[in-house]
Amino acid sequence: MKNNVALVAIASNEQAYLSEWIFHHLWFGFDPILVLVNRSDDATEALLEQINILDSRIWIVNVDFLDVKNQYNSEMQLNAYSYAYKILQEHLNANDYMFCFDIDEFWTPLDFQTTIHKYLLNRNYPPKCAFNWFCLNDDNNQFGPAFRQTNFGTHNKHLKSGFQFSESVNRIHAHHVSAPIPKPVLLGTGEILDRSLPKTSSPPKYFGEIFILHRINRSMIEYIASLGSIDLAEPYSIFKRNRHHGYNFSEQFKDNIDEFSINLDLLNEYYKEYEKFLLNHNLKKFIFNGRRHVLNKSLEVINKYNSLSLSEKNKWAKTFKGVDFKKALKIISNGILRQTL
Repeated sequence: MKNNVALVAIASNEQAYLSEWIFHHLWFGFDPILVLVNRSDDATEALLEQINILDSRIWIVNVDFLDVKNQYNSEMQLNAYSYAYKILQEHLNANDYMFCFDIDEFWTPLDFQTTIHKYLLNRNYPPKCAFNWFCLNDDNNQFGPAFRQTNFGTHNKHLKSGFQFSESVNRIHAHHVSAPIPKPVLLGTGEILDRSLPKTSSPPKYFGEIFILHRINRSMIEYIASLGSIDLAEPYSIFKRNRHHGYNFSEQFKDNIDEFSINLDLLNEYYKEYEKFLLNHNLKKFIFNGRRHVLNKSLEVINKYNSLSLSEKNKWAKTFKGVDFKKALKIISNGILRQTL
């Protein structure tokens, strides 16, 4: 019997992006996909419910109740993963797996056809496995697709991990899983990490069989909008703090540059099936409105930034480095007009 490989994500205001992310991971064999909705003011939850009408592999849980006394909780992400673990334990078996990815992270086989099931089978079902980030640096087309025939980026030390339910775990973190007795972890490169860590000692020199495509910035407008997201580590921060390099591809991606290509027939089939997925679930209107929400969010961020004193703006100089405000406002204005016609 085939092992279930569950995927967990926390989603907040992801209406514009969830359809693509869900399709991608269903395509490569993840099932069930449990999405924990937290503090969304767009139609993220309604979109998930729309998909669930025809596809019971999509599970939806609103986890706003995990916030302490209705206030933002810096431990929210870890608490949500623990809650998801308990839910999945009740429904899955000891030999099944659990992974946690963000909505901008795509589990990617280098051959673009190996499924998660085939990977685990070929690796003799490792109790733990982890995959390095590959951060795109040519992902600057507004609301563009995750994959092109040739994709450029940089290898990164950060990992995303998964484990079998037969394993004992202390805590599920954003990048790794801590355990009472640390055990070796199989990496997507084929190497062995001697214990559970959130990152490797250095970026990998090559892709290996599997990696995580990380859409770290997307287009400038989408980058600006992301700065208005809640920073779970610092929930009362004005802007999201973990964007230290700003929107500047040439400086942010100086080292470990690489590229991978996808067979054109495989890529065309993938996007043909994605189009069917959108039509079957009637999702295009959700995506349309989600993109409008992103445009509005980016405008809110710019207005908030412009309202700051000069000294306050200077504190955020690195975060907004590379942002062309004049160009951004023009794109937003035109985008909002087109979206509302």
